[in-house]
Amino acid sequence: MKKRSRIISLLLATVMVFSVPAQAIYAAESTTMQETVNAEESENEASEVVQNSENAENTEEVQSTEDVQGTQPVMESESAGEETQNLLNYLVVDKPYIEQGDIQSIVASVGDENTVVESATLAYHRESDGKKYQADVSEYKDHAMLFKISFEESAETGVYILDSLTYTVDGEVHTVELAKIGIEAKYGVNTEVESTADAEVVDSETEDSTTADIDVVTFDAEGNQTSANSIEEAITEQKEELNSGKARISTRSRAGNVVVVLDPGHDSTHAGAQGLNGLHEETLNFKIAQYCKEELQQYSGVTVYMTRNSVACPYPGTSSGEDNAKRVAYAQSVGANVYVSIHLNSAGASANGAMVFYPNQSYRSDIGSQGQNLASQVLTQLKALGLKDNGVKIRDSESGDTYSDGSLADYYGVIRGSKKAGFPGIIIEHAFVTNASDAAFLSSEANLKKLGQADAAGIANYFGLVKGEWVQDKNGWWFRYSNGTWPANEWVFIGGYWYYFNNNGYRETGWLNLNGVKYYLNENGQMITGWKQFDNTWYYFDQSGVMQTGWVTVGGTWYYLEPDGKMVTGWKTVGNASYYFNSSGAMCTGNATIDGKLYRFSASGAVIEGWIYQNNIWYWLNVDGTYATGFKTIGNAVYYFNEKEQMVTGWQNISNTWYWFDESGAMRTGWLLSGNAWYYLDSDGKMVIGWKKIGTYSYYFDPSGKMYTGKKVVDGKTYDFGTSGGILSGWYLKDNTWYYTKEDLAQATGFNQINGQTYYFDGTGRMQTGWKYVDNTWYWFNNSGFMRTGWLLLGNTWYYFESDGKMVTGWKTVNGSRYYFEVSGAMVTGYHVIDGKSYDFGTDGRCQTVLQDGWNSEGDTWYYVSGGQLVKGWKQIGSTWYYMDKDTGKMQTDWVKVGNYWYWFNGSGAMLTGYQQLNGTWYYMNKKENDKGPEGALTYTGVTSIMGTSMIGTDKATVVQKMVNQYVKSNAIYPSEALAVGGAPDIVTFCGILYDEAVAENIKPEIMYAQAMLETGYLKYGGIVQVWQFNFGGLGAVDGNASGGCATFPDVRTGLRAQVQHLKAYASKETLNNNCVDPRFNMVTRGTAPYVEWLGQKENPNVNSKGDSYGWASGESYGFNIMSMINRMN
Repeated sequence: MKKRSRIISLLLATVMVFSVPAQAIYAAESTTMQETVNAEESENEASEVVQNSENAENTEEVQSTEDVQGTQPVMESESAGEETQNLLNYLVVDKPYIEQGDIQSIVASVGDENTVVESATLAYHRESDGKKYQADVSEYKDHAMLFKISFEESAETGVYILDSLTYTVDGEVHTVELAKIGIEAKYGVNTEVESTADAEVVDSETEDSTTADIDVVTFDAEGNQTSANSIEEAITEQKEELNSGKARISTRSRAGNVVVVLDPGHDSTHAGAQGLNGLHEETLNFKIAQYCKEELQQYSGVTVYMTRNSVACPYPGTSSGEDNAKRVAYAQSVGANVYVSIHLNSAGASANGAMVFYPNQSYRSDIGSQGQNLASQVLTQLKALGLKDNGVKIRDSESGDTYSDGSLADYYGVIRGSKKAGFPGIIIEHAFVTNASDAAFLSSEANLKKLGQADAAGIANYFGLVKGEWVQDKNGWWFRYSNGTWPANEWVFIGGYWYYFNNNGYRETGWLNLNGVKYYLNENGQMITGWKQFDNTWYYFDQSGVMQTGWVTVGGTWYYLEPDGKMVTGWKTVGNASYYFNSSGAMCTGNATIDGKLYRFSASGAVIEGWIYQNNIWYWLNVDGTYATGFKTIGNAVYYFNEKEQMVTGWQNISNTWYWFDESGAMRTGWLLSGNAWYYLDSDGKMVIGWKKIGTYSYYFDPSGKMYTGKKVVDGKTYDFGTSGGILSGWYLKDNTWYYTKEDLAQATGFNQINGQTYYFDGTGRMQTGWKYVDNTWYWFNNSGFMRTGWLLLGNTWYYFESDGKMVTGWKTVNGSRYYFEVSGAMVTGYHVIDGKSYDFGTDGRCQTVLQDGWNSEGDTWYYVSGGQLVKGWKQIGSTWYYMDKDTGKMQTDWVKVGNYWYWFNGSGAMLTGYQQLNGTWYYMNKKENDKGPEGALTYTGVTSIMGTSMIGTDKATVVQKMVNQYVKSNAIYPSEALAVGGAPDIVTFCGILYDEAVAENIKPEIMYAQAMLETGYLKYGGIVQVWQFNFGGLGAVDGNASGGCATFPDVRTGLRAQVQHLKAYASKETLNNNCVDPRFNMVTRGTAPYVEWLGQKENPNVNSKGDSYGWASGESYGFNIMSMINRMN
């Protein structure tokens, strides 16, 4: 990989020259850096990635160097025998994403240091529409070129793809078609560009060579494009993955022994590569694996298996692919944590060094990350032996095979199979048997041992395994690592067991409390997991050795452990539920007999509250695990369980009171027919004896509870109970009407006192409610029949009733206050005239004062009295009009509708006229309803600003057309001949000029048009102003002037400009945008008529010091007429 490092160095140097932060896109390795690597070396180096095919997705024996070399792209402009000094070295795109206004910088390099580029052009296209572009070179630096492309217009947003580079060297033109050599260079303008991410190669040499923020897109030896967001990010991501992988492995190792399966690649049946010095790969692989196993077994906490224990095939009669599949299956069967396949490489004579393949990220990315971590650890150790570092790599399927989730599968069968089995598999290619230097290294048994030991060290580092020995002294046992150090204050996994070493480094035994978590270490210091009995009490420790409390499930069985860890047996209440644990601590579920009693438990172990049927007897099991005794409410019924916890039925004497329970055990209430006798049971189930009123009837029950019928003597008095046993008395409801039978059995009629309340019953005994006229007097009874006395509010009216219930009329003093009640009984309020005198009864009906002529107030309410009479309706006082409510005489304020018209009265009651702004809205009031009413009814709502944009269209064409249409609808004949002289031969031209002049001064064109039509009678003229004067607004036309006695203008545009300037004088105080041509502009008090409606003096609320209104014209409704014309345009 030295060649790649040189490319990056050259790239960075070039970038520094141009001061361009870069992303690099390289051409194929076989076509780069020819100044330092000859063509033959490039061929051989490109072949370094050739692997023996036994692990590949196909089953060909060996992929030849020529096959791999043949896949490398060749530039269009070079032939097989042509010199390579003018070939593309690299292409650098500054930014994958730029925004409008940015400049994209692209650097390209061709040839070598002796190459001088004379001219260059870069061709590219936009992906969305295929539009093609070219960029000329901006700057040269020997054989490097800088292109700067500016993006300023919004239309140029999108994704851009570079197509070709055309350059001239020594007068000869060369063109490189980028797609044909496998380069896809693109960037986005205001558009994100998605990059392709798998086939990523992590090269350890490049990690330290640069930290530039560059995007590297390159090709592997098979011609596949590979990429990473940036070299810096790739390094960072790799370190993060390594770190996260260590954390995961550490956690996994903490839980138990590590299982490593070593796979010596090939065998005597499926031979591997044959190399120099008579080397046979299958034999060397086996030796390296043996040395690796031997070394690994010196570590604590690891078990090592090998897929073959001799050079023979472990699965005779199988193909290479079947053999590999069975090896992976074997690894899965022994619980492998990793699968390490040991191999040697072969290729051209110059290819040398080590590389490690690991799983891709497409499926089970966690396994991919673990494999990358493991591969990096192993390669680090191999590199330390002096072997060339060819990097850790992945290789994706080249036939489109996928995993179950549809993602692209790994190329190598053992890596793919291991991932499916749930553990990472890697392939270690230690060296090349076809390279003289590597072959010499491999010919030494000592070096083979070093390779095995290096593999073991990488695996041990990945899992965090340790070497060492136990030492005992007078203070106890401790563990000495191979480097002489020892663990302290930590857990260590040694020989398949966890130990804890204290501050002094001695292993602990017995109970151990760490940060509130309890563990138990046996007499050998080994951490206990699972069940452990101490002093006839069981405890449970999870796989991490932590003593458990609370709920624990073991082997599908639930247990409960006290806060001190002791296993519970027998009954236990947890939360709001009760549970039972047998003598082994197992939680009971389903039915269980405990101490001779049947219990039911849910699937979660909680006692199921409910019925238990045992030995033909019903019981009730409570939620706390006890059986019910005494009264028990279950659902909507009450049951009784005797002292034996048995449910009872039939008659039961409980605490000297009789109850009856039906066959289901439910306690009975209400009527009960037992035998030939009726009984009555109260709501609490108790049997009734003596008198009992039920509904509207009274019954009597003898001491045995039987109901009396017929004539019976009770307490010395004879009663006839009839056949049904009931004596009708008191209140009863019949046909939705209440009746009352008195104690002497007489039907109540007329007035009756019952329980302190007075009721009235008609002649048939029906209870009365509401108003009742009795003996020329009104009474009122509520819905319960109670006669009302004192105050009564019905609806919004108050009434008063004497203590005997009679309704009051006329004068009445109550609690010192005088009230007056009309003949209907209604209490009067406000102002009333009684016997020719005016009184004020206020809002609460109390008589306060006799009213005087003029204004009278009651709280916030005003009245007006004239001649002793309350005024109602319109009232003019001085020059001000008021309106008094036609019913109450109250003075009105705010909006009031009188007849069909609305009026506004201020807080003093005065009617307002003219234009008034109320709550942010302008209203015009001057209409007269009839001869009796004043002039002041609402006439018009709102105002229309003269300044601003058009209300009838958003563009000139629309506005002009609407004005023309309105003119045509008026049936007026346009004075073409006269106005043509002034530059407007037709109405369209006229309206166009008008629009331009109005917009120039920010005046709404339709307002100016409507005023001109109003002033000229749709250009008919005929008054003081004549058509030849081009005066369209009547400027200077004063009543009494002779014909032509007004302002005259040279043409139509000037006349319209004068009109719009005069409008602007009234509408605002802004300066004119055009030179003033209005001779009367300075006569206007600026800004006194900002609204169309105020152009008429009679409607304009603004007045001068003399009290005269401002405005354009004195005619009534002048502005309203203009607005009427505008509204017709829409």
